[in-house]
Amino acid sequence: MSGERDKASNKTTGGWAVYRDMFVRYVFPQKGLLVWLSVLLLLSIGLQLINPQIIRYFIDAAQGQGALDPLYYAAGFFILFSLLQQGVSVAAAYFSENLGWATTNKLRAELAEHCLSLDMSFHKTQTSGSLIERVDGDVNALANFFSSFIIHLVGNVLLMIGILALLFRENIWIGLAMSSFVVIAVFVIQWIRGFSVPMWKRWREVNADFYGFIGEHLEGTEDTRANGAAGYVMERYYGFVRRMLPIRLRAFLAFATMWSTTILVFTLGNAAAFLVCAWLWKSGQGGLTIGSVYLVFYYTEQLAKPIEKIRTQLEDLQKADASLIRVRELMATKPKIQDGPGAALPEGPLSVEFRDLEFAYDEEGRNTLHRLQLKLQPGQTLGLLGRTGSGKTTLARLLLRFYDPQQGGIFLNGTDIRQFKLHQLRSKVAMVTQNIEILEGTVRDNLTLFDSGIPDSRISGAD
Repeated sequence: MSGERDKASNKTTGGWAVYRDMFVRYVFPQKGLLVWLSVLLLLSIGLQLINPQIIRYFIDAAQGQGALDPLYYAAGFFILFSLLQQGVSVAAAYFSENLGWATTNKLRAELAEHCLSLDMSFHKTQTSGSLIERVDGDVNALANFFSSFIIHLVGNVLLMIGILALLFRENIWIGLAMSSFVVIAVFVIQWIRGFSVPMWKRWREVNADFYGFIGEHLEGTEDTRANGAAGYVMERYYGFVRRMLPIRLRAFLAFATMWSTTILVFTLGNAAAFLVCAWLWKSGQGGLTIGSVYLVFYYTEQLAKPIEKIRTQLEDLQKADASLIRVRELMATKPKIQDGPGAALPEGPLSVEFRDLEFAYDEEGRNTLHRLQLKLQPGQTLGLLGRTGSGKTTLARLLLRFYDPQQGGIFLNGTDIRQFKLHQLRSKVAMVTQNIEILEGTVRDNLTLFDSGIPDSRISGAD
């Protein structure tokens, strides 16, 4: 079952096409930020490639007996370019964060709007905490992916190509050795990543369940205490923690494996650079100077940085994989209650008729309403009495189309309510529940449900 679920998830995401769609929808519209980020990234790459050349010149010039002025100039240029590189990095981080916030806020707003559009049958199966975790937690996990993945991935690849080109320029054997190091490092990191994605997906799922449990019981604190159920709730809490710990450990182990493997690959890369330089120096091939040897070592160290950043970005990608699957699954959830074609809804009092109504919350369970026949004329008032669970609230929910009946129908002025647009219907039908909800806002906001079109005189004149 687990394998089938993972296959279904992979099928849902559709591979790299999903990432492309996400970029087209959320990232590419931020053209101004993308342009600035690209320019700053290219400038940063150029500065990182120039500074080692200045150091090489300084070392070789310092061994001669010439004037000191060139050394002063080299040192000055090195300091200037280093400061400029730091400034560029700060500016790039600023634009990157702005890009991440702009894109994720748009996605978060669309997810929240989508959740609000889903019918009650969906919300009855989801806790508020789990939905918050999916709308906010999963989207936050995508922030780094949106803000920097493609730009920085391309930038780090360009930096690696630039370093390798300069190493080939120094000596073909050095270039070949370091190229082999890069290919092996990228292959190993990508291979390890394949084991990590399922770990992070499972962690995101259990994390959402945990926050759903916390949110549910924080909302019901009064009932929990009044009924002496605190021990039961804490036992469930400890059960969640016991289940979460091994999953978290496996996810962290996947991260630690990638990290330690990267360190090992970098060490082998440095060793390869030393061996090649020692062989060329001893054989007298390539005309290597002390400055050139230092340049190769510096570039080898610098080569580790883009590989390390790519590793970090692949970690973000594996977290994004898990979160993106869950976001896509939520966005793919369609409401069972669909808008009608938009039949005209008359003004003024309307007749209401429940005709041969059959309804059950669980389609395989016992009917809450069975062959209900009821008709109210315009302006007529009816009070319903009955025990808890007899279907009084259910009638109101059906009239507002929070649910649709399995058989029969509800008619306003002779027209089936499924023919109306949902916003039309709910503008004419009101329900006041027995649960009191105080919304964050003013008294007026709570009385009007944020409808600014209702005049104050109407509020004051209400009984």
